[in-house]
Amino acid sequence: MQITSIRGDMMFPVPPTQKGFTLLEVIAILLILGIISAVAVSRMETDSSTLFTTRDSLAAHLRLAQMRAMNTTADGDSVWGLRFAGNSQYHLFYCPSANSCDPANHARKVVAPGAAAADIDLSANQVTLSGIPFPFVLAFNRFGTPFGSAALTTPLGSSITITLQTSGTSSRITITPLTGRISS
Repeated sequence: MQITSIRGDMMFPVPPTQKGFTLLEVIAILLILGIISAVAVSRMETDSSTLFTTRDSLAAHLRLAQMRAMNTTADGDSVWGLRFAGNSQYHLFYCPSANSCDPANHARKVVAPGAAAADIDLSANQVTLSGIPFPFVLAFNRFGTPFGSAALTTPLGSSITITLQTSGTSSRITITPLTGRISS
């Protein structure tokens, strides 16, 4: 059997014993590989995107406490800050007076923007905190200076780095003493 092209040239015949994949089979395999890779990539990005979103929320809550402390009163007596109760829980707090401020019991818990409740639990996102002792209080005075106590008696002596972790991925937030710069 001879096969000719439209131009009339002779083409080589394909022996009937030679086998291969049809175009339909190749397209089906590529489609299946594309679906599998899309699912795998989206799953990997979910863990890291959740971590970075949680980190940015925590940094925003720290900045909110600092900003509110700087804008509350000129007398410098009120306190805004965050109390970290454990490796996955914290809350934003306000005290009208630094002299009687106890963030664990008597401070006013404040619902942070974007949060459903005053107590924020990171374990729902499988995110844990490390790098600081628990319980830990980070409060700000009217100049935005960070303190390691709600009584505003102990300014930070060195930078504090809070590490957030999930599924082998980690990210950090650093609070600088004196200036109160919060970087992530």
